[in-house]
Amino acid sequence: MPSLDSFTATERPHQLSMRRAWYSAIGTACSVSVPRFAQAITFYAGVRFMANGWITYRDMFSSMMMIMMSANGVGQGLVFQQAFESGKVSAISVFELMDRKTDIDPDLEGIEPKKDDIKGAVSFENIDFAYPTRPNIPVFKGQMNLKASALTKIAFVGPSGCGKSITIGMLERFYDCSDGMVRLDDYDVKKFSLHNLRSHLSIARSPKTEEAAKLANIYDFFKDLPDGFDTRVGDKGSQLSGGQKQRIAIARALERKPKVLLLDEATSALDSESEKIVQEALDKVLEQGGRTTITIAHRLSTIQNSDVIAVVSDGQIKELGSHQDLLALNGIYADMVAQQSLQVS
Repeated sequence: MPSLDSFTATERPHQLSMRRAWYSAIGTACSVSVPRFAQAITFYAGVRFMANGWITYRDMFSSMMMIMMSANGVGQGLVFQQAFESGKVSAISVFELMDRKTDIDPDLEGIEPKKDDIKGAVSFENIDFAYPTRPNIPVFKGQMNLKASALTKIAFVGPSGCGKSITIGMLERFYDCSDGMVRLDDYDVKKFSLHNLRSHLSIARSPKTEEAAKLANIYDFFKDLPDGFDTRVGDKGSQLSGGQKQRIAIARALERKPKVLLLDEATSALDSESEKIVQEALDKVLEQGGRTTITIAHRLSTIQNSDVIAVVSDGQIKELGSHQDLLALNGIYADMVAQQSLQVS
């Protein structure tokens, strides 16, 4: 039974934890007892040797001090044995990471088109892909094809694990497809230098921060803060709500004025009120235009106005079209809409 297997699966970690606790306790006990035993044995033996005239009083206490200092060193070493083992495991992980070689060389030279030469057209051609850690489980099987012109609003939808987010990963070259080609305009993304490729997805030079904040629907929030844009908001934004963090993330993306704007589950972790505010910000961004937008979404309410919606399933794009076109097909997308209780018009 799965539930029973899950319950008994905790036994092994529990046994390992108990074993480590015993080793720690024994090490602590030895660290305290070893110096004391050494002191007692040295004192007893010294007294006997002095009684027999084999050593002098001075020899006894000199020997006793040396043995006690050595025993203290051994005892302290036992205390740190567990810390040493933990450090050794951590060091192995660090050195493995340092020695790991990636197939995508960030320093490899490539073409470097200028900012104005890139329009933002995106295409995926016969994509075959599997995660490096799971090479025998393909995500895309050579039948993933999509071509979108510049300034198009594209959305990828589908069940969890179908490969929606990996499309963005391949475009940014966090991963490479094993076969097929991903293009930005007419260029294979593998031909770019990595720095240049990502600069077209997020340009550093941009309009004023205030303009991006207004577009992201968060300027009024910044204005009301004690120090405005310079206000400290805690470690990792701990003093901000989920909706505020998300709108700041959108403002940062707009601040870089990208040719291609990537939105990966922008409202997935928000409550209904925060989602509404963030969605209003996204709608404002999408209406502004001037860039290609690729959206990954579970909540279909966020992508109904996209120019092209790609339904990903079983390693390929099963349906492709606008919201109304896909509803008319009465297929996978229409079923997803019905399940999420969207208004079908």
